[in-house]
Amino acid sequence: MTEPDHRGHTYIDLTSPEYAARFASSEAREYRKTATVKARILTEDTPVATVLADGTRETERVAPAGQWLVENPGGEQYAVEPAEFEARYGPTSEPGVYQAKGRIRALANTTGGPVWINAPWGEPQYGAADCGFACLIRPDGSLDLAKPYIIARAELNQTYTAVPAEGGPAVTDPAPLKFITTGQLRPHEPANTVAGRGEAQRRTQSRTKPERKPPTR
Repeated sequence: MTEPDHRGHTYIDLTSPEYAARFASSEAREYRKTATVKARILTEDTPVATVLADGTRETERVAPAGQWLVENPGGEQYAVEPAEFEARYGPTSEPGVYQAKGRIRALANTTGGPVWINAPWGEPQYGAADCGFACLIRPDGSLDLAKPYIIARAELNQTYTAVPAEGGPAVTDPAPLKFITTGQLRPHEPANTVAGRGEAQRRTQSRTKPERKPPTR
């Protein structure tokens, strides 16, 4: 078997204990899928290439007959198991169009660069430096930590709405995750320390700022 071309992307294991803890922590944000999608049942094994709105080929696989082929508003296509489709989508008055009702918890990609994972469907999945990582929230509220995946920033913005924290203010930004670029990183510094470093600098500046004395008359 030929080793896939990972195009300079860094491998990460989203099923690791580290990421399981992060998905369950306050670092992750809950989102509700609000878009309508087109969907149909596959009647035969079908090659499915997931191409993002910007033309990036995110992943590809052969989806078996009986699965649902879903198409997001931006044209991104992916296959879904029947039970999962029933839990995540509901019918509308328009044939072939379904209302999404799924929820996820999502993290920002804090590696500082493009990444790839072994996706739940057994093929590599690629993400840009500004992508996010997601896991499904089951109907009973538990997290499906066995099947995390990469979600592109544009697709997150287009199809999901952030759920405000319990007791918190309404969310106006549809994707309030903080995405870190490589240029913000110091050598050997993890991306998730950047925000903390900036805050520490502001505190230091406020402490060292000389006190202004009133003018003498």
